[in-house]
Amino acid sequence: MYSGWSGTNITNYFWIHFDTQTQSIFSGVITRNTGIFLEAPMYAYTLLCALYAELFISDEHRMPVIIILLITLVTTFSTTGIIFGVLAVAYYIIRRHVTHISPVGIVMVTIVAGVSLWVIKSALSSKTGSTSATLRNDDLHAGMIAWMKHPFFGNGFNNMHVIHSSMAAWRLKDGSVGALGFTSGVLKILSDGGIYLFVAYFLPLFSFFSTALTQSKTKEKL
Repeated sequence: MYSGWSGTNITNYFWIHFDTQTQSIFSGVITRNTGIFLEAPMYAYTLLCALYAELFISDEHRMPVIIILLITLVTTFSTTGIIFGVLAVAYYIIRRHVTHISPVGIVMVTIVAGVSLWVIKSALSSKTGSTSATLRNDDLHAGMIAWMKHPFFGNGFNNMHVIHSSMAAWRLKDGSVGALGFTSGVLKILSDGGIYLFVAYFLPLFSFFSTALTQSKTKEKL
């Protein structure tokens, strides 16, 4: 299958998995699990939504499904996905199995916290100095500059020129469009519509989580 986004031919398996990205690991190169997406982080985001639903919304907590989701999440090699997956599992274990302060509870919290921090540190270390990390840092820098030009009402919907003009020069390739993708959704919203548009995104999310938390507490009391 030809990808106009990357300008390459993509191998697929039964149209449910596509080999779009690779990852260097242990002096070798393996294919990242991207599912039906062009990039692994988008697949990781979908997996996280399913994992959070199983852990915090579903009444069944189906462990085989949770394990499969976690294994699949690891195969994406998405740093953000792995970190939020680890945090979700750590919170779930502590919340479910540590109901009061006791020697056993303290030991369990210490072990879970220690393992979680080690996994997060390893995931972050693998990205330090990588092209992905450099691009993300430059995206944050360019996005902040673009937002500060018109902080309240933004620069106009999908006005990427403002962000591109603040990116590092090395992201241009032979004077044409090069590595000009943008990875920060929050700063894209702020650059496009400023605080005005950000509030429109934030208030529904705030209302959703507030309602979910209230219903959860009410359900526990019942």
